[in-house]
Amino acid sequence: MIQELRTGGAERVVVSLCRELAGRGHQVTVIAAPGELEAELDGFLAAPRYDIDIVGRRITRLPKVTGQIRGAVRDFAPDLVHAHNPVIGFVTALGARGRRALVSVHGMPDDDWRTGTRLLRLSRLPVVACGPGVADGLAEWHCQPVATIVNGVSAPPPAADRSRALSEWGLPPTARIVLVVGRLQKQKNQQLAIRAIAALPPDVALVLVGEGADEPMLRQLARDLDLDRRVVFAGRRPGRPLMAVADVVCLPSLSEGMPLVGVEAMLSGCPLVVTDVRGNRDLVDDGRTGLVVPPEDPQALAGAFDRLLADPGLANKLADGAAQTASLLSEAAMVDAYLDLYDRLAP
Repeated sequence: MIQELRTGGAERVVVSLCRELAGRGHQVTVIAAPGELEAELDGFLAAPRYDIDIVGRRITRLPKVTGQIRGAVRDFAPDLVHAHNPVIGFVTALGARGRRALVSVHGMPDDDWRTGTRLLRLSRLPVVACGPGVADGLAEWHCQPVATIVNGVSAPPPAADRSRALSEWGLPPTARIVLVVGRLQKQKNQQLAIRAIAALPPDVALVLVGEGADEPMLRQLARDLDLDRRVVFAGRRPGRPLMAVADVVCLPSLSEGMPLVGVEAMLSGCPLVVTDVRGNRDLVDDGRTGLVVPPEDPQALAGAFDRLLADPGLANKLADGAAQTASLLSEAAMVDAYLDLYDRLAP
């Protein structure tokens, strides 16, 4: 159970769980609003996906969505319902009464922790944190998780062709690439990376993979800083193959849970720079597995980029350390941990 199947970390965890659980002989379906990731569920679901409306922040939609969930649960008759994030956890508690259920929390913007944890407490569902930073945040707001199960990823896919990618983006073969992957929205804070690129030499380009509501603002910022030719809006596409094309991967986020993009970058062999916020700092050990910079400081971010681009030895050292750490964060290990928890909740 998740709000929708758009491209995002929590949504990709749902797809991974479905694929792995189905492969191990379990019957799985998804209750969610549609999105581009639903195509990846083809062949894995034991019943067609059940649609629900988007709740968002509109409490007037709760009765309808509760009814949709109640009907889906009655039809599929699961042994356990696994909800993702606070609003859907709360609605699950209303619509799936009588069924064993739990809710995973994948992080929240700082302003949402008070409301989000209140919903979790009201739901009375067992709560799972997706990483240690999320577990700490839940505990700070008096919502103790029953488990911390760190988000995991699959093995890296084949790398993209660098020459072809640079040609597609209109960049010269000598360009040095900083890559940011994520929805173009406030939380992901791509504008910080754009401002940092402005302080670097003209052969350094920024590639933004993703789409979202902030795209017009980000394009205007690039124009205002005279970076039209150095900031590439690559649209929505798989980001992992492009990590082998990049010289640096960056997570300039304002908040995170346990960022899958960060784990994927660490497995790719590309050095990683992140902002010092919950989730990011749990993943990256500054100076050993990547570089951590203060949030909202474009000069510090530019300095981190410059260090890695100017010192291949440092970049390789950090990438090697990151790969060793990330090798423990596998999709299979995540699913094993959830199956163990499922067995305890619904024996």
